[in-house]
Amino acid sequence: MAKHDIELLLMVLSVMASFDIKTGNAFPTGGLFKTCINLLPKHHTEQQEGPSPYLVEVSQESYYPGDRITIELKSATQKSFRGFQVMAQRRHGDTEEVVGEFTEYSQKYCKVFAWYSEKNNCVTHNSNKDKTSIVLKWKSPSVSLGDIVIRAAFVENYEVFWANLTTVLVANVPVLAEQTYPWQVSRLSSAINLDECGRSKGCMVHPNYCTLSAGNCDYVVTYQTKGNVVDFEVQGKSDGYLTLSFSGDIYMGDDETITCVLTDHVVQIQHGYNPSLYNERIRHSHLSNVQMARGEDNTMYCRFRRPVDITLNLVKADEGFPYTFYNKSYNLASDWYLFVGWGNIYKGTDVVNKHVELPFVSPHKVDFQKAEVIYGKAIPIPVQAHSALMLIAWMPLAGVAMVISRHYRHAYHERIFCGAKIWFQVHRACMLLVASLTTAGFVLIFIHVNGWREVASFHAAFGIAVMALTLFQVVIAFFRPAPDSKRRPLFTWIHRISGKVSHICAAVAMLLGVNISLMPKKFQSTQTKIVAVWVGVQVLWEICFEIIKCRSGSQESFSLKMDSLPMDGVASPRKSDLVSEKAPPRGSCIMSVALVLYSVSVLVFLCASLTFVFLF
Repeated sequence: MAKHDIELLLMVLSVMASFDIKTGNAFPTGGLFKTCINLLPKHHTEQQEGPSPYLVEVSQESYYPGDRITIELKSATQKSFRGFQVMAQRRHGDTEEVVGEFTEYSQKYCKVFAWYSEKNNCVTHNSNKDKTSIVLKWKSPSVSLGDIVIRAAFVENYEVFWANLTTVLVANVPVLAEQTYPWQVSRLSSAINLDECGRSKGCMVHPNYCTLSAGNCDYVVTYQTKGNVVDFEVQGKSDGYLTLSFSGDIYMGDDETITCVLTDHVVQIQHGYNPSLYNERIRHSHLSNVQMARGEDNTMYCRFRRPVDITLNLVKADEGFPYTFYNKSYNLASDWYLFVGWGNIYKGTDVVNKHVELPFVSPHKVDFQKAEVIYGKAIPIPVQAHSALMLIAWMPLAGVAMVISRHYRHAYHERIFCGAKIWFQVHRACMLLVASLTTAGFVLIFIHVNGWREVASFHAAFGIAVMALTLFQVVIAFFRPAPDSKRRPLFTWIHRISGKVSHICAAVAMLLGVNISLMPKKFQSTQTKIVAVWVGVQVLWEICFEIIKCRSGSQESFSLKMDSLPMDGVASPRKSDLVSEKAPPRGSCIMSVALVLYSVSVLVFLCASLTFVFLF
């Protein structure tokens, strides 16, 4: 389970580049097979919005079937480019198919792909040398396909590129019959009926606290097997796309994907495959009965039919050239894990961007022949465990340990428990738990994330600071000076200050953690409020304890008695520590009530925070 969920988290952190850039220049041997369909270098930034300094010129503005046409990719300003890619598609109808054939090209500067075709229908660069012109010969299809769009992309450098530059070839011969194809998108003919969930349909919903009858589920997927096909419906709020993934295991990789894209400019369904932590679009010919619509509240609706058994024709993921195909079967007669994600598309393209939030996944393999209601989870289990360990350590335990040490050292008179004063035993036990839980949470997340992740860099930085201060507290406790040492006051202040700083860093890390951009938006909003209010209440309690102590006449707030134990941290009692002081009892009814109320308040915040961690 751990591997699955962290991989699920990493899925939204990694999007493979279409032109893999390692030195700041376009991939030296050209774009990859998978980029033929989208022509977008995924350089983790949008393409340029201003006028392009590059042009796509054709030797004629119209075509007849079988025409040989010269296509020139050139600079309009003598500004050179290093990478490029070009292909042709229908202007209307099945705009996914790459049509025509490139018959002449420079092998010094070009290499060709046959994107799900027997003909070389896509050309990319074969060298990263600067160039200002590339001349190609392209042969139009043997039958009229209507108007054809020549599409090209230019890469000047890693950060500067233009995708989807176009020029249109008008058909001189009309299409004999209007093209129809099974995956053609039409408007949703009827609303998605959720009343049948668990009866005639299987459904997966999100988040965990929603109910179908109340209509408060953010995302819903329905499925119903009818003979040798399965009807799917998906709805949820998204500006760009909703995607379903079928996985044989519980982590991302080796998955089939089906993506519904619906924007003001793009309406289409895309078939894809996840070789690893990224997605490749493939040519689909299996989907049918595709319908989409968008509601007034920006809810997107998509319906499609998929055969129970599909064999995908895939390219091996080694990205080598020449590439080789292999077949992969996805039969829904067997059980599969179901993933659901959503996000936006890159500007000016139909290319899906990375998920805006963590996708949610079924808790077990889904039986697509069974009508049941499943609740998907978004936050991976190891991340939930990490969160729980840190919350338990730093909300109640660290708070109680520091309050006991500062304000309750004489509240229990001269009572000794297991050889040491009660306040010290409570303080030590709490801080040992804090150190243990913090270490466990720290190790857990770093092992499974397997390194530094940019998306959580600030949270991780404060987390490392908390871990370092915790270890520092443990280490210096073993070297605590003797009560009569001149260094004892210095040790006490260092111990006290580092304890407070670690508590503050932990609070900052919590706030940064719940606001990692990939976390569900509702989780971010609610959890931020909980943690922020807890911080405020913690500060108010600190002030209240100081006021109560002052009003009771206590003078030990900042005492540096040589025989005192450290204010916080993890330590072992020395012989001198076990000697009871002959100070008068400092406990009071008010202080006891305050401690109880404080403990209850932090436990309430802990329960509220843990509830939302495990709800998502």
